[in-house]
Amino acid sequence: MSGKSNELNCGAFFVSYISFYMTGYYNASALASVRFLAGISNRLYHRWTSRPALLTHIGLSWLIGLGLNVVPYILSPSKDPLYRNNPPFNDCGSTSTVTAFTAVWMFGGNLSPLIGAVLTYAILFIVTEIKRCKLRSMLAPAVDGSLAPPAQNPEGGSHQHPANQAQRRAKLTRVLFISSLWNAICFLPIPLMMITNPIKFYMNLSLQLWLRTLNLFGYAFNPLIFLTLNHDYRKCVSKLVKGQWSQRSPAPMLVGTNSNAGRQGAAAS
Repeated sequence: MSGKSNELNCGAFFVSYISFYMTGYYNASALASVRFLAGISNRLYHRWTSRPALLTHIGLSWLIGLGLNVVPYILSPSKDPLYRNNPPFNDCGSTSTVTAFTAVWMFGGNLSPLIGAVLTYAILFIVTEIKRCKLRSMLAPAVDGSLAPPAQNPEGGSHQHPANQAQRRAKLTRVLFISSLWNAICFLPIPLMMITNPIKFYMNLSLQLWLRTLNLFGYAFNPLIFLTLNHDYRKCVSKLVKGQWSQRSPAPMLVGTNSNAGRQGAAAS
């Protein structure tokens, strides 16, 4: 090496990196709201997933992600930049000095969408479970204790029994809630450390290593959660592994039994 500094500009790199990160969080939060509406209201779901609405969701996510980072980066004074190389390991990141802006920035860009997604899935799971219990109590079982046979449709086929549909939706929303909770566990520690004690985070290299490894676990274990807890996911993976994927499998339905329900389930898969 020549001894000259060949490092990337910390500010330009970090503002791009964290903007994409925060945009992803808000996109995930918007997806959670879509799945929530798919589980409680067919009419609202279709309004929320229209082309203009989806473009608005995506645009707002990018606007928030970029606005929380590009604007402060441009307005921050050169003598006290928002992003810098922090001692002792020269890590590129936000300033190690805790300020009111840093706390608001971390909460708005990281904590808020992550916690919001978890709460959305938790409420969806509770609502779906309540609906399932009410439906089971309303539907009288047959004499042998099994559920009544499904009703026939005009084409001669049959719909899945409403109670079975409700149970399937409850299982799906449980998986979504567990997945979002796991994401929060894996991705919240670093923002919390940056708010409470950023100096300790930058000074402790092993702590950084473990927390960043936890971030990777957030991505790596999510497919395993779905593989373990969702029958449809296991069935599709099995078809892919065995090379038997010849047609699209029916997606789990979140609402209704009409032709639109498959699309709503696909949005939650």
